[in-house]
Amino acid sequence: MMRVIKIITAMEKETIKNKVFEIIKSRLFYKDTPLTMESKLEDDLWMDSLDEVEILMELEKEFGILIPNDDPGRCLTVKDVVDYMIRRMEE
Repeated sequence: MMRVIKIITAMEKETIKNKVFEIIKSRLFYKDTPLTMESKLEDDLWMDSLDEVEILMELEKEFGILIPNDDPGRCLTVKDVVDYMIRRMEE
């Protein structure tokens, strides 16, 4: 069986990025913490594994996809989360 890959446009990628930023920003303990693609979830944003799970659950709900527990691997930065979500949306 041939696997179909969805092509994500630049606009869709930007929408995914903005939504990831919005969801992560809503989880920040210190609301004035700067958020960039290079921000490290644990070191810069003070997030623990529970925060990361809650973010993934919100992303599942937002994008209507299922993220297997063992799938995300290790998302260390905001960019990792954005890239992961783009890959998932392309499946």
